[in-house]
Amino acid sequence: MKICSKCGEKFESGKFCKYCGGTLVDEAEETQELHCSKCGSVLAEGSKFCPKCGTKVSVTGSDGKISVRDLSKIDMTHLELYDLQTLVWAEDQEDGRVLFDFIMENYGMEGIIAEEERTHDSDLQCFIGMRYVMSESYKGKETEGGELLKKSAEQGNMIGQYWLASLYDIGKGGFETNERKAFEWYLKSAEQGYAEAQYEVGKFYDNGWGECVEDEGKAFEWYMKAAEKGQAEAANRVGLMYSKWGGEVNEKKSFEYFLKAAEADDKWGMYNVANRYLKGIGTTVDTKQAISWYEKSAEKGNSDAQYKLGDIYENGIGVNEDINRAIEWYKKAAENDNGSACSQLADLYFYAKKIKGSPNLAFKYASKSSELGDVQGMLQLALFYEHGIGCEKNKALAKSLYQKVKELEN
Repeated sequence: MKICSKCGEKFESGKFCKYCGGTLVDEAEETQELHCSKCGSVLAEGSKFCPKCGTKVSVTGSDGKISVRDLSKIDMTHLELYDLQTLVWAEDQEDGRVLFDFIMENYGMEGIIAEEERTHDSDLQCFIGMRYVMSESYKGKETEGGELLKKSAEQGNMIGQYWLASLYDIGKGGFETNERKAFEWYLKSAEQGYAEAQYEVGKFYDNGWGECVEDEGKAFEWYMKAAEKGQAEAANRVGLMYSKWGGEVNEKKSFEYFLKAAEADDKWGMYNVANRYLKGIGTTVDTKQAISWYEKSAEKGNSDAQYKLGDIYENGIGVNEDINRAIEWYKKAAENDNGSACSQLADLYFYAKKIKGSPNLAFKYASKSSELGDVQGMLQLALFYEHGIGCEKNKALAKSLYQKVKELEN
């Protein structure tokens, strides 16, 4: 492995850096100090801009070691230098976003399209196809995007295969929904090691989709492969399977994988870690940690976490009771269509023991809870109709709701 003595970029071979023209040396000879490829100033680890001349830099390197790319040196004739993952996910990653913005500002889609037409490069077919299919900026290009993704997939591009599978999965890009074809392309991508596809293959086996025979063992195997590559949702699924979904029950491993999911920013991983800290399952009880993880999950819009925080503050679980904060969290959960939160708000406004009562608000939240299929909400609404609480009496509606609850319970 060679490394540029000037900017730190790595190459398999060669004498000079394709970005800055610096001399390439054996990696073992390179010092840890990095310099701006424009003015030579020393760069601190993690720098995005040179402190002296303002040159924008991008941090790369899958091995975790920092290397610096001066974006002013990018040449569209060297598309093989662009990391596929950076191109495809550029808008979702901090470093990738810098590169993506530079490419679009200086070359635009026209330059990228022209290069694809010249080279038929599968990476570019994938990149352009995704934007045509997914971006609102390219209305009318969806079918063309689907065809580009198909070309990319047929060339063996694992991310092109994944996105083609996704199009068959949801019926987009000019393709009809076809679970069998979706599974075939997910599997091709998964077998090349693409974690997102491995997770999808796991889901197909888990649910028996796409002519797959339901198989928890195969589902677990694919989830595990994806989880070990850092796929957050897969890690959460592994945690669930270790906890209750058949096979080996191992709560310590369950907690381990929930924590992997949580640390990878998955809201359900965060929620499950919080539950286990609260109850001491697979780990020691730690209410402070539980609340912290519930809050992180809630901030990402998880209504179950929002509801749980309402319960924690209403009942003083590891904190001082605070009914106002409890109401705030219950209302956030209710706004996100959490039936249990709606039902709890209906109770609070009806019984008026902790807050000022309001029959109208009690009826409003019981109605929403019932609409969301919450049994407690149905019972509340039946009671309100029966006695005219927050509404006009309606014995027929009350009877209908009681009957519905009875059917659901049976």
